[in-house]
Amino acid sequence: MNKSLKILLIIIVLIFSIVILLIYPTNPIVLYSYHPVAEISQKFDPYENIKRVIGGKVSDVNVDTSKIDFTKTGKYPITYRYNNIETTVTLELQDTIIPDLEVQELTIDLNMEVKASDLIKNYYDSKRTEVSFKEDYQFDKPGDYEVAIRICRNNNCVTKKSVIHVLPEDNVSPVINGVRNLTVLKDSDIDLLSSVSVSDNQDDNPILTIDSSNLDISKIGNYQITYYAKDRSLNVTKETCIVTVVENKKIGTTVPSDEKVVYLTFDDGPSENTQQVLDILDVYDVKATFFVTGTNKEYFDLIKTAYEAGHTIGLHTYVHEYDQIYCSTSAYFADLKKIEDLVYNQIGSIPKYIRFPGGSSNQISKQYCNRIMSKLTKEVLNRGYQYYDWNEDSEDGSGQLSVKQLIKNATAADENNIILLFHDANGKENTIKALGPVIEYYQNKGYVFKAIDDSSYVVHHSVVN
Repeated sequence: MNKSLKILLIIIVLIFSIVILLIYPTNPIVLYSYHPVAEISQKFDPYENIKRVIGGKVSDVNVDTSKIDFTKTGKYPITYRYNNIETTVTLELQDTIIPDLEVQELTIDLNMEVKASDLIKNYYDSKRTEVSFKEDYQFDKPGDYEVAIRICRNNNCVTKKSVIHVLPEDNVSPVINGVRNLTVLKDSDIDLLSSVSVSDNQDDNPILTIDSSNLDISKIGNYQITYYAKDRSLNVTKETCIVTVVENKKIGTTVPSDEKVVYLTFDDGPSENTQQVLDILDVYDVKATFFVTGTNKEYFDLIKTAYEAGHTIGLHTYVHEYDQIYCSTSAYFADLKKIEDLVYNQIGSIPKYIRFPGGSSNQISKQYCNRIMSKLTKEVLNRGYQYYDWNEDSEDGSGQLSVKQLIKNATAADENNIILLFHDANGKENTIKALGPVIEYYQNKGYVFKAIDDSSYVVHHSVVN
């Protein structure tokens, strides 16, 4: 080997040794990349860029990312520090992903202002993504317009098509339904929007708001509140009502008394059978409670007849159609308002005794509105009503049972306080035949019959919806 080659090899060895000494003793942090690149929309973890730490652990490294703005593209320094030795790399934040936004069709009224962003179905960051119409569209006549929407982030753009349906100009204000004067209990948790709804001739989703700033639920008194409804064409409707806050005295008791009492209750009347029920009750000198409906107009006068005979009138439902009553809380209270008006026209007052169609434990309501019974059972109490289920059922509502079976079902209870369910609807002829023997059975057992009043025993079922 000649002298020159030896010198060259020595130089190479020296250079390699210097490099090793420079890298390992002075740079214990070994990185995957000294120029990492990341998408602005994706999370960048600087610790994941550490391959290993010579003589230590990754968690021992201090990382300074304070100079990085993760919301903007650009190049930013990241400083790694371990044992007073620093290594600085440059992170490049890019934004190369084309925004994937879903568009939807839109219906507007003539002369409404519309923006391209109104057609975007999902949420997006408007600071980073620009949405615009590809052309200058003029929606100056009713009809259907196909539009192109340009969606851009930096220089990454995509164009999507949709349709805008333009209806004739709307000058008709929305209608607020269900506004009426209310009585609520002091310190109750009342939802003043639950019984009110809004509809509009063209807008499927008008906005309903309430100004209840004058209401003090902690003080007894009368307060005016105002409901506002606004449609997409900015037509506005205003309705006011009075909320009366009364002393928090709930009706009835859930603690049974020692007295042997039967509270005989009838649902779904008045009907062609109600007068016969009243005649039987009169024979036995028995008072009962009738939870009435509005399904038989020709027998409405029997509500007044029953009331004047000393029986209690309660509120059941006006239409007795589950899909209508239980589709929303506002629908329930709208129905309740109708049966209240009917009863008021007959007896001159509005009872506070309620029986829910199917009882508070009904499960059919779940088909139309999830958890509606949980809401209603709370709301009616806050409004000063009391609802009554039952702890004995004749089961005359489940089909055409024999008289013998009805008597057996109705006389199976042995509690001191019995709320007994019957029906005086059309087609309940066997109920009429069973009624006398049932009354006699309990009278022979030492029970008295009473109509429901403010001090009566209350049965509440377990709510399952």
